[in-house]
Amino acid sequence: RHRPLRRAIGVVRFGSVARTFHNRSVNYSTAFSSSEATYSYIAGTGHEFLVPDVAGSFSSAYRTAATNLLGIVSFNDTVFRFNRDGSALPNGAPIRRDFANKEYELYAMDSWKVSRGLTMTYGLRYSIAPPIKEVNGYQVSPTFNLGDWFTQRGSLAAQGQPQSIAPPLGFILADSKGGKGLYNMQKKNFAPRFAIAYSPQGDSGLSRFFFGGPGKTSIRAGFGMFYDLFGQSLARSFDSSAPGLTTDIQSGAGVYATSDLPRFTGVNTVPSAFFIPAPPKGSFPYVPDPGSFSIANSIDSNLKQPYVMNLNFSIGREFRGGFFIQGSYVGHLARRSLVNEDLAQTTNLRDAKSGITYYDAVNDLVLKGRSNGGNGVDVNTIKPNPFWENNFPGFAQNGLTATQNAYLEFQNFPADITSCLQVIDQLCGADIVPTCSKFGPYSMFNSQYAALFAFRSLGKGDYHAMQWTLRKQFHDGSLFNLNYTFSKSIDLTSSAENQAAFDNAALGSSGVLLNSYNTALNRAVSDYDVRHQLSAYGVYQLPFGRGKQFLSGSGKVVDAFFGGWQVGGIWTQTSGLPRSVANNGVWPTNWNFSGFAQLVSPIKTATGATKNAPAITGASGPNIFGDPNVAYTSFDNALAGQIGSRNVVRGDGYFSIDMNLNKRFVMPFSEKQSLQFRWEVFNITNTARFNVRTASLSYNSNGSFGKYIDLLNQPRVMQFGLRYEF
Repeated sequence: RHRPLRRAIGVVRFGSVARTFHNRSVNYSTAFSSSEATYSYIAGTGHEFLVPDVAGSFSSAYRTAATNLLGIVSFNDTVFRFNRDGSALPNGAPIRRDFANKEYELYAMDSWKVSRGLTMTYGLRYSIAPPIKEVNGYQVSPTFNLGDWFTQRGSLAAQGQPQSIAPPLGFILADSKGGKGLYNMQKKNFAPRFAIAYSPQGDSGLSRFFFGGPGKTSIRAGFGMFYDLFGQSLARSFDSSAPGLTTDIQSGAGVYATSDLPRFTGVNTVPSAFFIPAPPKGSFPYVPDPGSFSIANSIDSNLKQPYVMNLNFSIGREFRGGFFIQGSYVGHLARRSLVNEDLAQTTNLRDAKSGITYYDAVNDLVLKGRSNGGNGVDVNTIKPNPFWENNFPGFAQNGLTATQNAYLEFQNFPADITSCLQVIDQLCGADIVPTCSKFGPYSMFNSQYAALFAFRSLGKGDYHAMQWTLRKQFHDGSLFNLNYTFSKSIDLTSSAENQAAFDNAALGSSGVLLNSYNTALNRAVSDYDVRHQLSAYGVYQLPFGRGKQFLSGSGKVVDAFFGGWQVGGIWTQTSGLPRSVANNGVWPTNWNFSGFAQLVSPIKTATGATKNAPAITGASGPNIFGDPNVAYTSFDNALAGQIGSRNVVRGDGYFSIDMNLNKRFVMPFSEKQSLQFRWEVFNITNTARFNVRTASLSYNSNGSFGKYIDLLNQPRVMQFGLRYEF
């Protein structure tokens, strides 16, 4: 409700809004455990399958085929779900939740007409957002502040201390003693708004020259803050994966295909050779045991409500003949956006004696292993590195230094660096690697979680645009409108609207910061950034028929056939969306997200799609690159600590010209009845534009590198229509 309060300077309006939500869900996403036949969980990510005569010898397609043919089931994901009382939910049963929250807002605004040509509008909105709650108590909170826990892990690594001494992190029911809501009460959300509109009133001299006289020019500017309503979206992200109520335990990687890995026997049968752990204790507090390697999700209770700041400034001017031109600046600044961050990411351990970090030490070995065409250097040429010598002294054996044996281990994992790290840091002490670091296991991996993703208020994005509009009002049987936007959007992570149907981890940023300890690496143009956008439409009445330029004196019969025809069209053209080259099948920095391939030399995409680019292997066809082989060599698998190069490839832009021809025939027996004919053609030039979101851009599938798979627009379509009106 609002009530106006008249004042000398304007009209003050104020009011309030109250909202109550209930989100009742039935979720089957965690109802079943599963196993997979995947090369990515075999030690070395299927390195054993490499053969010299396979084109692109590290091809993911080849390794996938070999794994499938052998029926190797290398991965198991066991899910346990519990009720509040500790009883287990049966396999296949859904999770039912009822999240509720309330939101309140107050606002006040004033509009002040300062003069005939100047109006100011300003106001303030204040909102209160209590945390969302699960009505039946199916909600948990961490026993340790997640942000503090994450900071402490990084501090231990910087001091040369192992992760095994990090405090254990567990979860309790949110409504129990010491429990907290998903986030804190949001009560400091003040959102000011301001706008000004000015029309110069000068009717002579320079004022008339520049502004055309009273009412011909409009100058406008505005600013506003807007807070997101984020409670319900958080609930849907957290309703089926609360730690302790849902426990997801995955098998570790690191077993070679030549070992006794289980084989596929049926789509509904989990191989008995897998060690399936006993169900964890279904009660709280829930504290995963060391070595459980859990994959979990949570929310940082220090979340702040995201907000955006919208800015605009425009100048519009009317000219003779019904023409109007406007130029504008538009800005959209997002702050405190919610992003996913892995708080259990492996740390960058620093050697306390030499100061050398794990990233520097391992990348030195990996680069040596990738040299000589992937064959690596002779192990005897590897010089001792203090990081390995000081922290892994037990590696020194069989006449080789600790550094040399570490080199041989990482040679088995040419790009999947975290899988090798798991072997030497978590699975050490077994047959694969008989010795651990001087700290024992878990010097860099967390001892409880393989991954612990949490929403945090770390996102930031900036959009700036120049917009131009040229418009001609309907006059003399014609009108048109032309719009052009030059813009740039930059953020830390994002997802394009048409991305949901595909593999987000491969195609886009997925809302995930891929290196939690260096979030700035993610900063790049947004997944939805379109640099140029041009659109136009127009209508033109053909100059034939009674009262027109041609056949102006025609009779009813001639006018019925030749007069009154109207043609119209729409022209749309944009530059292409960006895309990253996927680092598929290898995980250099984060255990759970592979990230992107690293750009190591400049690339150039073709001007538009190359219709018949020669493929690296196989048949030629439409491709992002004029020479896919040269483009492929411009990339490499990312190194430890890197996330790869985000959004460095641009695909096809959208292009289409649509036209229509129509005429209305007035019935000779009644002017109130008519027959309308329409002929419409979409993509009249039948121009093909290809969809970069579905293009083949995986660094480990080089044979089809850059190939387009489907169209961004549709082929030419015609349709005809008759409509009788009475």
